Amino acid sequence: MTIINIWNNLVNSGTRNNSRDRKNKKIRVANIALIISALALNSFSLLNLYLGFPELILLDFIISLVALFCVYLNKKRKFKLSNFITFGLLPGMFFIYPFFVGNIGAEYYYFFFLVVGFYILDKKRTIYIYSIYIFMLFIGSKYAIYHNSFDVKYIILETVHYYPSIVASIIMTVIATYVFKNDTIIYEKAIESKNTELEQIKEQINKQNELLEERNLALASLHNDLTASLDYASQIQKSILLPEFDISEHFQSFFILNKPKDIVSGDFYWFKDLGDKQLIAVVDCTGHGVPGALMTAMGNTLLNEIVVNSKIVKPGKILDELTNKLSQTLNLGLKEDQVSDGMDMALCSIDKKKNTIEFAGAKRPLYHFSGNQFIEYKSTRASIDGTQSIATQFKTTKIDFKKHDRFYMFSDGYPDQFGGKTEKKEKLLIRIFKEILQNFQDKSMSIHKELLETKLVEWQNKEVQTDDIIIIGFEV
Repeated sequence: MTIINIWNNLVNSGTRNNSRDRKNKKIRVANIALIISALALNSFSLLNLYLGFPELILLDFIISLVALFCVYLNKKRKFKLSNFITFGLLPGMFFIYPFFVGNIGAEYYYFFFLVVGFYILDKKRTIYIYSIYIFMLFIGSKYAIYHNSFDVKYIILETVHYYPSIVASIIMTVIATYVFKNDTIIYEKAIESKNTELEQIKEQINKQNELLEERNLALASLHNDLTASLDYASQIQKSILLPEFDISEHFQSFFILNKPKDIVSGDFYWFKDLGDKQLIAVVDCTGHGVPGALMTAMGNTLLNEIVVNSKIVKPGKILDELTNKLSQTLNLGLKEDQVSDGMDMALCSIDKKKNTIEFAGAKRPLYHFSGNQFIEYKSTRASIDGTQSIATQFKTTKIDFKKHDRFYMFSDGYPDQFGGKTEKKEKLLIRIFKEILQNFQDKSMSIHKELLETKLVEWQNKEVQTDDIIIIGFEV
């Protein structure tokens, strides 16, 4: 390790990354002041050795050790203790010289300590107290020199030490000042460089912000266009569905709870009045949002075509034919990959003259409440999908009903909704849904929609809606 490396390591003891920031600058000035003090004292020790003053050699050595110990404290970042010794104890130790050896110029080192203190100490109050302390040491030293009598052997020291001490104190002050000013210039240049860099970064950020703002405006415009398109699609979808009021005229009591997850829905209801019979269905299409909405339009069209054009009115046969037509429509022109999208459905044909209902379901059941009796009619365990596999034969179930019997058809959105009062969110499940409907049977069906909505909000407990929801209830 070279002398320059040793010097740099000592000077930078206690600094962070050898940078010239404000705090590191003060640490470097303190280290340099302490090191050059130790070097000056050891230089005079050699002179005292030559002149034969061992007691002065010991005093110089002790003070230089104290100075180097402060450098070690700075390295350990014990700055408070180091500053106390540097600006409190060390100047006091120099006070020993004029009391015992007379006028050797040691009091002029106080100017060096005073200048270094101005560079390093922060608080004005501390600087004032320190200045008074140094001034009192200087006055006390002068008093001791001119009012004490000294051994004759020390008279030679006045000639040998006095002017070199003055010169040494001046040189030490100049070195400390140079280091402080040089570090200040480097620090200011570094700050200027950082400010320039920050300005460049700020300019880049501003450009990025402008670009982001432009993109946000473009996205907002696109979002508005898409929302407007979806709102229009929603209006078209609603126009396909028969109004609830028109359907309710065919029943003692009737409600539809229709809550799309998005603007447009993948669930829909369908109704057709054939005079002697009424057909009503709840349909849950694959997916939700736009894909689901496209399936609802296709499903509605195909149901009308099957019932009105093909004159098929038996629920099971309707579902069979719907399966065929959906498969043909979805896979038209496709030779390899088949589209497997489809729908689940509950379909009823109501004959009020005979007091009978014919029911067929594709993975969707029919609930029947007759007085205190609850009956669940299971569906065929197959969906109406777009694959051309072996055709499923959908079963038709014939049901006799009495006046004021109640029936419910629904998609899986309501029972599959997540929520609950515990931290671990869970689905509402079909069991709880049945209990909810059973608890409503002593109330008028006209308020069932409102009651179901209230129960759903309570269950969700701020959870977002996870699927389209549709429930139809009718009383015959």
